Amino acid sequence: MDKLIVGDIELSVIDHGGQPCLTLAEIATALYGKGGDQSDAPFERGIRQLNTLYRRHADEFTPTMTGMIKMQTRGGEQDVRVFSLRGAHLLGMFARTDRAKSFRRKVLDVLDEHSRQGQSLGAE
Repeated sequence: MDKLIVGDIELSVIDHGGQPCLTLAEIATALYGKGGDQSDAPFERGIRQLNTLYRRHADEFTPTMTGMIKMQTRGGEQDVRVFSLRGAHLLGMFARTDRAKSFRRKVLDVLDEHSRQGQSLGAE
């Protein structure tokens, strides 16, 4: 799986430790949307909100649900926080947006499909 479609948004899925993962920025796009061509302000606000939600509930995430990886970004190589699908779903549970409802359902569908296929997603 290299893409996850949530509503009208296509998210890039990356492999981390054998698990499909989403970056914090991808989850912010799914939960809060992205700013228009003129401004990324709504998107940046979404990233800040997710960072706050993660920090507030960090003790609820296991090491298999989130981690830091080095990734090439527009600003060069940086440490980027990624979330397994289980971690992304948990983060989505803390977000209170209409988009979050759709995101949670989609992630659960993907988790169910992986479970049916017998794939491990770090269920610790």
